[in-house]
Amino acid sequence: MGFVKNKEAVGKLIVRIIVGALMMAHGVILFIGGKNGLISIGEICSILGISGRHLFGILGGILATFCIISGITFILGVFFRATSLILGTIFLMDAAFKYFLLRRPLFPSVSYIVMASSFMYCFALLGAGEYSAQKG
Repeated sequence: MGFVKNKEAVGKLIVRIIVGALMMAHGVILFIGGKNGLISIGEICSILGISGRHLFGILGGILATFCIISGITFILGVFFRATSLILGTIFLMDAAFKYFLLRRPLFPSVSYIVMASSFMYCFALLGAGEYSAQKG
């Protein structure tokens, strides 16, 4: 156990790599789902009063691209706090969409999304750690 000088920084690095890889995989899977998958993802924005099937596809593509980019920023530790805040907010919008508009049950599906959102806000408070491409 004595070979690791800063266990907290190593722990943050491991979590960043795992969460970043999962976010990138999620974004790739959204693109693999095709046009209908992107449209269904874009429908989350209907909470904001945005409508239009064509626009939903564009917004779904933007969200899928953001998942891939955010995965990369998580792994590198670049813009980590900002990315965490944005992802936390997107997750909360997704949970609200599923619970209030789609009437999905709170447990288990929506509660997992809210939990992921709270993790993102915690990441924003904790920061990327010592082993990141961007210090501070």
